[in-house]
Amino acid sequence: MLRYTEAGKAEETARGTYDHVYWGAWLDLTRQHEREKHRVAS
Repeated sequence: MLRYTEAGKAEETARGTYDHVYWGAWLDLTRQHEREKHRVAS
């Protein structure tokens, strides 16, 4: 949940790199899981 406040923007900027790495890894896991589901279904 994103909060659009000045403090929130400052915090988001400070954590930007960490968030990018975290979401990048999460998306990779999600895509891998989707491929596994398709493989099982076929």
